[in-house]
Amino acid sequence: MGKISKLVIAHKDRFVRFGFEYFESFAQTHGCEIIIMNQISLSPEAEMTQDLLSIIHCLVLGFMA
Repeated sequence: MGKISKLVIAHKDRFVRFGFEYFESFAQTHGCEIIIMNQISLSPEAEMTQDLLSIIHCLVLGFMA
């Protein structure tokens, strides 16, 4: 079976809404490098706020379905 050595994504938030660091760690463990084309630097507080808003958004959509 083939191995993926590089994964190129446009935006990390479109790849996974939250918890990107866990997926990145998993990929590195298996020898895969993740390349983000449009990387935006946020403060830890701003990143946490975006993560929480994404979680709330997903939960609300789940309740409405």
